Amino acid sequence: WPDGKILENFIPYDFFKNKKVLELGCGAGLVSSHIAKSGANLHSIDLTDNAVRLTKKRFEILNLKSNIKQMDGENLSFDDNTFDYVVSWGVIHHSGNMEKVLEEIHRILKPGGEAYIMIYNRNSLRYRVYCFFWLGMFKLKFFKMNFKQIVGSITDGYIARHLNEKEMDSLTKKFNSKSYSYSD
Repeated sequence: WPDGKILENFIPYDFFKNKKVLELGCGAGLVSSHIAKSGANLHSIDLTDNAVRLTKKRFEILNLKSNIKQMDGENLSFDDNTFDYVVSWGVIHHSGNMEKVLEEIHRILKPGGEAYIMIYNRNSLRYRVYCFFWLGMFKLKFFKMNFKQIVGSITDGYIARHLNEKEMDSLTKKFNSKSYSYSD
């Protein structure tokens, strides 16, 4: 993907030109850098100071533009109906209150706006086979850890929920649009 865009099969970069886009949870800025290259009016936020610093450095090196700020996804400081698109890849399942983050995303999206969100899938091969059978049984981690601890050991956050389709539907039932894609 060095010449292409990371996650291009999931994130519609071609739609972003001249649109106001928020990346919620920018991490080191990789996805944000590809959004910026698409011609978006980009805002990149993350909870941690380190992620904001890394993203700013990446953008400086690549000579890209974004409004990069430290911000909590549960309490966004943007006005209602601000963004055409929100992208959040592998972030909100680390929140203490996923429902609040989803409400905030819904609040800041313009009418007809779209959010592209990836969360950990409880019905994935990674969760069911890798964590349970490979790590838990074959690698004998069940002797030292319970299943929740094993799953947590392969994620990148203190909180790391895995949801199934029914649980995600329950969290998002009050929002107008329902267009979800579930994968392993």
